[in-house]
Amino acid sequence: MLELARESGDDAALSTALSGVWMDHNVAARHEEADEVARQMLEVAERAKSPAWIADALCAQAWTQYHRGNCGGILPKLKRATELCRDGAGRVTADGSDPIAWSLSFEGRIAWVTGYPDRALDLSELAIKRSRELSQPFSLAQSLHWSNVIRFWRGDVLETQHLCEQIDALSQEGGFVSFRGLTRIYEGWVASMQGEHERAIAMIRSGLETPIRIMITFGSAILADACLRAGRYQDAMDAVAAGREHTRSTGEHYAESEIERVAGDALFLMGADNAAEAEQCMRHAIAIAAEQGGKSWELRATTSLARLLRDTNRRDEARAILAGIYNWFTEGFDTADLKNAKALLEELA
Repeated sequence: MLELARESGDDAALSTALSGVWMDHNVAARHEEADEVARQMLEVAERAKSPAWIADALCAQAWTQYHRGNCGGILPKLKRATELCRDGAGRVTADGSDPIAWSLSFEGRIAWVTGYPDRALDLSELAIKRSRELSQPFSLAQSLHWSNVIRFWRGDVLETQHLCEQIDALSQEGGFVSFRGLTRIYEGWVASMQGEHERAIAMIRSGLETPIRIMITFGSAILADACLRAGRYQDAMDAVAAGREHTRSTGEHYAESEIERVAGDALFLMGADNAAEAEQCMRHAIAIAAEQGGKSWELRATTSLARLLRDTNRRDEARAILAGIYNWFTEGFDTADLKNAKALLEELA
């Protein structure tokens, strides 16, 4: 289809074909190829001088950039896309969802990663509101899913459970199979937090069978964490190994910091003899997060490292490094990560 579109000389047909190819690469976690196709999308859009196509191409570039582990420059791309097409007229997202709701949801995701958990929640709520007003079931499922990710990141167990129920009902009614599979991962996390460890691990593993390969690194970190809560340390390391291999083979780095943090936690829980290797993993996780601009990931990894330093008689260093990242934050103090960091700082005082 793509070659036929190139030969036709029809920019509209070529833009549509490139969008479809980009989506295929994205779902399969072929990020280098997706990046190149997004570049071609923008080239065609600028040649055609189509604001809507330019906006779509910018969003495709931003999405691929995020999955490759680079948050820098994403928000300007999304803001330019919105300014070019404020009402979304003429835009077509690769998955068929409303482009404005999509952009709001994605901005929310970036806001959380870069250290603004309250802003993330506000943006996700705006996306849900718009999707409901449009009466577009798929857009609503998409917005609810991304809000679910943010609620999960914030550590909101009951809210995540409630959203899972909504997404499940909507997915069954609309036949949105992919969302149903992804929701199993978050249902598993809820079960894990509620102490249903074996059920949780089974649900997360089931969710990871989704054909959407961009969930593998992220989902592997969630699975590893659930295994740690169940006391299944070797299973946690097996999940870490799967996440690392996916990162290596695809260039998908957006959840790499989490994989390394969980690896450090698992190693240390497996025995004090592993302290040096565990520390190395945690410091690697911090370095990855800092390079990516992922303040929320950096907070998690630093909290893990501070616990290790506390338990290896380095309390002053633990307090200093944790205070440094904790004091950077200006919002989100009701989230689990910031509460955990605050409690640890108080203990170390």
